Amino acid sequence: VVITVMKLIFLCHFETSFYVRDGAEVSLPCGSLIPSQDKCQYTTWNVHHVKKISAEELVAHGKISPNEFAQANAARLSVTADCSLVIKKVTAEDAGRYFCQQFKSGQRQGSDAVVYLRLTSPLCPQVRKTENVMSCLKYLNDDLRNNRNFLLLAQSNHGELDG
Repeated sequence: VVITVMKLIFLCHFETSFYVRDGAEVSLPCGSLIPSQDKCQYTTWNVHHVKKISAEELVAHGKISPNEFAQANAARLSVTADCSLVIKKVTAEDAGRYFCQQFKSGQRQGSDAVVYLRLTSPLCPQVRKTENVMSCLKYLNDDLRNNRNFLLLAQSNHGELDG
């Protein structure tokens, strides 16, 4: 189950949140691309993990960064043709704020595309999932700004909730 939430922040700056379960695969979109890139050559992805003080570079110039952290996770990371960051087998350690940035001739271009990756856990696994039954998901305590827990409800058929 992947739930996507988008918020409009200030003047046309978008934040996107993905809520995924442990072990899922997720594709984080880069919403601020320089057009006509060759293999995402202008794209850099960084992450600020929930439990870490500083950000880590994951992708530089469209390729997995050579740093120790990125290389330790290289088997689970990839970049798509549209410069999205794919993370396979998501773990709790992957939760955090991801930044897609564009650099051309060493200069940052435009604003960062910010994507929050948050993990969920089933609250009521005893509920049998049918088309008419909602699944309960607890958003784990990894909010970078508010340090709170949230309760999310999603239809088991991945549809939108009414009301």
